Amino acid sequence: MIKDYFPLFFRAMAAGAEELVNILHRLYQLLSKTVVSVIALRK
Repeated sequence: MIKDYFPLFFRAMAAGAEELVNILHRLYQLLSKTVVSVIALRK
């Protein structure tokens, strides 16, 4: 799932800083949901 972000990441770098920030924010949200899910499963 994260590998799907690589093409978006490179396109965002070419498009400019605002687009790059948007993609990084989405990736951060995805990763934080995953971490929270893993922690919840361990309990």
